[in-house]
Amino acid sequence: MHLRGGAWTGRGWFETPKKCRSYKVAVVESGPVFARIAFEYRFDGFRGEGGDIYRGTAQITAGQEIIYLTEDFSLGDPKVYREPQFASEAEELLWDWWQWRPHEAADNFCFSFTAGGVFQPTHARASSTM
Repeated sequence: MHLRGGAWTGRGWFETPKKCRSYKVAVVESGPVFARIAFEYRFDGFRGEGGDIYRGTAQITAGQEIIYLTEDFSLGDPKVYREPQFASEAEELLWDWWQWRPHEAADNFCFSFTAGGVFQPTHARASSTM
């Protein structure tokens, strides 16, 4: 992340045993109101050499305190990553995402705003629009 004063901070990384075959990052829109980048990473995996894909966009809007992130991916065996089905609304409300383990997740994308030590937040605010 590039801070207003010109310093860079933060970092992102993948934690995966899969080989990254290629990546692309491009500024697709840039203007006074917002800027948007697109990214795509290709990994060796279930779909063959370079066939597993993680892609998305990140939009930064002037005057806003958030980054709008979209992502799309085809990683791993599609038979394993199925959404659970519920018999009732009550059962769905009791479902705990963090206890659902259809597989052992060996792959993670990590991001830190504070890695690098330049960005030192002093407070956090929860959104009330959820």
